[in-house]
Amino acid sequence: MQAEVDAEKDKQDYYQQLLEDYKSHHEELRSEREHYKNERNELRDKVEKMDEEMRCMKRLWTDKEIETDRKIAQLGRRVEAMRPFLCGDLKCKKRKIVSLGKTGGDSPEETAVDEGKEEDEEHE
Repeated sequence: MQAEVDAEKDKQDYYQQLLEDYKSHHEELRSEREHYKNERNELRDKVEKMDEEMRCMKRLWTDKEIETDRKIAQLGRRVEAMRPFLCGDLKCKKRKIVSLGKTGGDSPEETAVDEGKEEDEEHE
């Protein structure tokens, strides 16, 4: 009878130890899950921050591209405004000095032509 009691006690101790091991393992799994959850949230925050930085960089790039296109167009307008006054012959008597405003427009206040050197001779 004592042997049966001891066997039941050993069996009960074994199951008690299994329950404690189960609880311990369960707590470890919970803490590990919490760790990975926090790590996932940190990574998600980093990704969102990087996405925002990329959007800002894209906006800056687009702004710089637009500004470059404006400058190219402005220079094109300046060249077109100068075209009637350009001459390939440096000794030409009909050459005129041309100065353009910053906007490169065709308006009289932006384009000044020195007409003091006009002569009636035709360019050859």
